[in-house]
Amino acid sequence: MNTELSASAVCEELVQHFESLHDGDLRAIGLQPKLCPAGYWTIGFGRVVIDPVTKGTVRGEEGRARALQLWPQLSVVDAIRFLREDLAIRADRVRKLVQRKLLQHQFDALVSFEYNTGKLGSASLLRHVNAGKWAEAAAEFLKWDMARVNGKLVELPGLVRRRQAERELFIGGNWKRFLR
Repeated sequence: MNTELSASAVCEELVQHFESLHDGDLRAIGLQPKLCPAGYWTIGFGRVVIDPVTKGTVRGEEGRARALQLWPQLSVVDAIRFLREDLAIRADRVRKLVQRKLLQHQFDALVSFEYNTGKLGSASLLRHVNAGKWAEAAAEFLKWDMARVNGKLVELPGLVRRRQAERELFIGGNWKRFLR
């Protein structure tokens, strides 16, 4: 139904802003892995580090050495390439899950949400989208502003702004007003 849609430059810009190209160690050349607030090691624009041996995510302070071993450095070119690969995967997932025709801005908001959470398939957001309940769907974005940090579920200011931006993009509004 949404086979013609793919993540647009707007989606890429939104994800780049909120995932931010980071450097875990400013003393070393290249971009190193960084520990995100939820305890996952990431590279580039929020790509979670997967250990090819265990097939699991690399987590916590105890995973620092493994993350650095797997990704001692990354170039900006590679980070952008990885982001585009990851957005294509998330866009494919959104296309498979959504049973309603979407506008580009709605699709982009859902791809950004899936990129960050990986939970669109189990979210009531999807149920509302597939029912064509657009206002209810838009409101659902705002419920996903928390992450587990040190074992506790906490509201993160960055997630609050991201969800506001995704909601605003979903309804076709000025999502950039939530950028800082």
